[in-house]
Amino acid sequence: MTTSVILTSKFSFSANKPVCHVYPTPPDHDATLGSVNLSDEDSSDEDFEATLESAMEEALSTRGAGHDEIQETFVKYVKSNDWDNAINFLRQHPQAATATIPDWPYTTALHYAIKERCSVRIIQQLVELMDNEHLEITDLFGCTALDWLINDCPEWVEAAECIVKKNLNIVTSVPSNRVPLVLVAQGMAKGERLARFLYSLTPHEQLNVSQAAHLISLGFHLERLDIVWDLIQRYPKLVITKDLDKNIPLVTLASNGSAFKSGSRLNLWEKLIYHGPSSLGMFKNAGTV
Repeated sequence: MTTSVILTSKFSFSANKPVCHVYPTPPDHDATLGSVNLSDEDSSDEDFEATLESAMEEALSTRGAGHDEIQETFVKYVKSNDWDNAINFLRQHPQAATATIPDWPYTTALHYAIKERCSVRIIQQLVELMDNEHLEITDLFGCTALDWLINDCPEWVEAAECIVKKNLNIVTSVPSNRVPLVLVAQGMAKGERLARFLYSLTPHEQLNVSQAAHLISLGFHLERLDIVWDLIQRYPKLVITKDLDKNIPLVTLASNGSAFKSGSRLNLWEKLIYHGPSSLGMFKNAGTV
């Protein structure tokens, strides 16, 4: 974006720090770390080898005979889009949920169902039959099934809800080198509802300053004001903070031609002002204010 307006903030901050630390409003958090003693003077190499061998034997016995056949049968149903049989088979053999679809980029059945744009009902049934940790399984690129859903089917809010309800950790514990899911959803053409849902669950410790400013810029650009209003209420300085594209949200708003009606200087500005109270109420109801 090219503009003739340059704004420089007089406030110094680290763009990579969490927004709630740079512009503090968060509650206090106490962290308790347990300690694990990894040393054992009485252990010997022989003991270690015996323990390792025993653990491997236990793992193999747990896997059980016919494991490969179970996985192959389940994959056959999935790749044939025979979802009735696939789901019934999964009910009888829950261990099949970890089966890898042997096509690049090597995904789970849930990934595959999203790629094939199966019905929300099928997605919900698969999630119901999977363990919590199965929802964290990633493809070769480190993407979970929820990542796929946000990128391919952002309008499927109900499907996303069932995944997150079963494993909230997918939203609240995103690695620092990954973009927060709410930011991805906010930028999708059909992602407005999903972005609001994910924002209501995303700890602000997960958003650094640039990412929070980017949410505002996207909101101004796409005229999605719920998240914008909440962030501005909490951290007003974000409107003059550079986002991930080095743009300033206030400049993005001023550069949005649809922000102003012909013959009037009020439109998106007007919406933002009048939208505020109802938007704030929505986030209070979601438990984020």
